[in-house]
Amino acid sequence: MPQQANMEPAAAHRPGVATERGGFQDVRPNPANEAAANRPQKQSDDQVVVAAEGPRRVLAGFVYTFQEDSYGRHWVLHEGDNLVGRADTAVKCDVPIAHGTTSTRHATIRCADGQLGVQDLRSTNGTFVKGRRIEPNMSTPLQDGDTLRFGAYTVHVVAAAQRG
Repeated sequence: MPQQANMEPAAAHRPGVATERGGFQDVRPNPANEAAANRPQKQSDDQVVVAAEGPRRVLAGFVYTFQEDSYGRHWVLHEGDNLVGRADTAVKCDVPIAHGTTSTRHATIRCADGQLGVQDLRSTNGTFVKGRRIEPNMSTPLQDGDTLRFGAYTVHVVAAAQRG
């Protein structure tokens, strides 16, 4: 069983995660020790937190699907632009989709001020909102519960701000 990470006394005064013993453990990366920042940190017997790379982003919602996976799959949407594209390419996507009808840089889902919109990036097989193909390079508003299709891959939208 891995050993519980030690808490330094000042950790209780910094943002962190509550531990089983009632204290707090700082989970922010330590710039003085990059290797330690990327190692999993033990929180409790059933929880491990891995320090995230880069600045923290604001959650705006997510998209989910049960297509090709009966357990379901989801991708988090953050404030700003979220690139949708084909998985397993050199392009880093926020919503990587492993489907042959999805282009490498297929679409962008923009989240700003509680509003969501999708823009097709001139994909080969198109982007569809509620079954209707959208025009390339034009933003189309999205609502909570909308169905999106990237080529032949369907996802459903959950907009956090629209849920109250």
